[in-house]
Amino acid sequence: AGTLTFATFARGDVITRQGAIAHWLYILISGEADVWFEAATHQRRHLTTLPTGRVFGEMGLMTGEARRATVTARTDAECYRLDKKSFEHIVQSRPELADVFAHILTERNKQLVAVQNDSPSVNHEEQKARILASIKKFFRLDNGR
Repeated sequence: AGTLTFATFARGDVITRQGAIAHWLYILISGEADVWFEAATHQRRHLTTLPTGRVFGEMGLMTGEARRATVTARTDAECYRLDKKSFEHIVQSRPELADVFAHILTERNKQLVAVQNDSPSVNHEEQKARILASIKKFFRLDNGR
């Protein structure tokens, strides 16, 4: 808990922007946030609304990929942010969490793939394996631990 950073956002604020480098994940402790996919044609598609208690921004933090969606504050919102170093400490002390997070990320990715391709024809088991491998590589979990 000592490594969390408190952050507030006013209604309409951009919390994370698609394409940006991920420096932390967010834990929404009050308010709501909207998740948007921004197409190359400058069209924005609403993916979901996150209620209090949800976590977001984890894909980039856990794999090193750029943000894959934009998140805006639907209401005034309060979050805690967790940086890579702090998260790395958690994952290295409990490597089994990598598989749990790979499952969560795979589920979240289903929405993005469906919106991007208008077709959910992705092999999700292969995708989960790829995401898990990215997490393990990014956090150096395959070095004999």
